[in-house]
Amino acid sequence: EKNEYWANCRQSCEPGEIDPNDAPEYQTPWTCSVIGGSTPSPSPQPSPSPPPSPTPSPAPNPVPGMAFTTSTAGSGKARLFEFVDALTALPAAGSKYRAVRSSGGAAGGVVSESQGYGLLLAGSAPDGDADALAGMLFAVLAMEQESSPPSWLDEVGQWAYDTCKQFYMSSTVASSSGNHRIVKLGACWGGWDGDGQNPSYHAPGVYRLCRNYMKSHDTKYGSSANEGENWEADWNKVIATTYKVFEATQCPSTGLVPNWAKVYEEGQSLRAETGFSGSGTPGAEYGSEASRTVWRVTLDYLLFPSEAGDAAAFLDPLATHLEDKETNGNWATALDVDGSCLVDSVHSSWSWNMFMAGPTFSCLVCPANSVQEDRQQELIDAAGNRVASKAIEDYYSGSWIAISTITLNGDLLRAADRIGLLGSASTTSTTTAAPTTQATTALPTTTSPSGGS
Repeated sequence: EKNEYWANCRQSCEPGEIDPNDAPEYQTPWTCSVIGGSTPSPSPQPSPSPPPSPTPSPAPNPVPGMAFTTSTAGSGKARLFEFVDALTALPAAGSKYRAVRSSGGAAGGVVSESQGYGLLLAGSAPDGDADALAGMLFAVLAMEQESSPPSWLDEVGQWAYDTCKQFYMSSTVASSSGNHRIVKLGACWGGWDGDGQNPSYHAPGVYRLCRNYMKSHDTKYGSSANEGENWEADWNKVIATTYKVFEATQCPSTGLVPNWAKVYEEGQSLRAETGFSGSGTPGAEYGSEASRTVWRVTLDYLLFPSEAGDAAAFLDPLATHLEDKETNGNWATALDVDGSCLVDSVHSSWSWNMFMAGPTFSCLVCPANSVQEDRQQELIDAAGNRVASKAIEDYYSGSWIAISTITLNGDLLRAADRIGLLGSASTTSTTTAAPTTQATTALPTTTSPSGGS
């Protein structure tokens, strides 16, 4: 059943034979081909033990949980109820159920298979799957600590474990050298070179969650007691490749990334260029796709502070960029565009469209090297006020109002502490730890051991 869900490519995925020469954890009965193409897509099965990518030298560890927060963003719980009320406001004709309203945003409608892009047979969307995985893993890790856990815990715990494995198998693909493994655009499309990439699909914090969850839960849910350890290097390669994608696509002077790109392997490095779009959004724009990249990196920074060096390096230039765009609580109408970078334009009204402003503002939780502490607090307070000024009236912008609220006000960081992440450290770091070059504000948190069984 789960294989059928993950291979939800309709006619583009056909049942095949399991290769007995593959390691058991990599065996899958599905093969896929590129939609509209004449050649088969890269196999979704992991390559056998290619050499690992080099690991950057570690920098000093930050204090776990260190982040800027603001009370001006308002209550996350209140936004939750507002979100539910807004999205169930329209009764569907002839039904007791209610319809979901959408402002369109990146997907142009309510998200379904292929993200609503009109790309039939493309399979499940890795960005949505990663977000769902984050929710499942948060729920399982939190409920495991309850004295009377819910009856669904083991079922969802097993589901989350299996979904992590299937995500790796179906939604990532190795490079020709085997030195990198990139997240695709769907189970049956996207990947290397002209197949296309979207920086916002990459969710390194979720990949670390899967890596650690498989290590701590393989005895209970895995095929062997050391399955999680055996998969650790595989997940680390995906994480390392993700940050190389960010390095290749991000503009160093502005911190912006494009909606879409093509990514090529060049030795141990990656190179990116524009000229690709998968949804109708301008490929070289910092727009409704690209802005989500910022929040997904912010999530990595908040959940894994001991490995946060690459996340902090990504967020730093954008926070510096925003410092020049705020005056007395007001935000400039335009962000800067550097003609030497991939991004050639910015979505209009970036600071008023919450699917732009919300995820963009999230970078301000990470202390920026060149922004003074008091000034960064002013920035995140102004960001919180802007988010709080907007009502939730639709799906896409409304989603980002709710998500940015819990990010800016510290609820997300408190949730990470609740499930034991802030006191944990990976045995193998794939990225550098964040340097602490200035004083920062922090949430009062109580460090707890990592959740697991």
